[in-house]
Amino acid sequence: MKMNNESAGHEAIIMGKRVREARKCKKMTLKVMAEKAGVTPPHISMVERGLIRPSLAVVSRLADALDISVAALFADDAGQVFVTRHGERTSLMFNDSSIVQMLSPAGSMMVHLVSGSDGETGDMSVIHTYDELLLVLSGDIDYLVGDRVYSLRQNDAIFIPAGIRHNLVGDRWRSALMLFVSPAGTEDQ
Repeated sequence: MKMNNESAGHEAIIMGKRVREARKCKKMTLKVMAEKAGVTPPHISMVERGLIRPSLAVVSRLADALDISVAALFADDAGQVFVTRHGERTSLMFNDSSIVQMLSPAGSMMVHLVSGSDGETGDMSVIHTYDELLLVLSGDIDYLVGDRVYSLRQNDAIFIPAGIRHNLVGDRWRSALMLFVSPAGTEDQ
């Protein structure tokens, strides 16, 4: 559908920019994304350039193809200050063992505040396709990176390069507060 008013045009441009940023961040070609979303490459190109405003069904398929939320495609937070107040943050449970709070806006860097709990850990080891930084805000943790365990205390940080298996080990992390930082558009692998 063609744009016919300024507001809708601005919204289409913002969404198109978000689609392009997310696609490039995931190193996905137009062709691959089109196949995943069930549309043509020219259609995605027109969306990315803000020339068309796709239907909600297509927006949902684009978000699914990019593995991001539909809301992230409409976030117009570039150049704006973003405040997350304690008690108002989006929170979720991870592996029934820790609480993860989102601290950054959609489309920006990914910043998560993580606190332990009494849940089961299971195998929480991960290998990411991106670099990650962990800062211990309070408490002590043991962090397995590759085949080496690093004991970290309050205010210690560790940088984990892409492609290296890592995870929290032991029980000390359950009383810790940690900050994880990674590039925008990244998801757990």
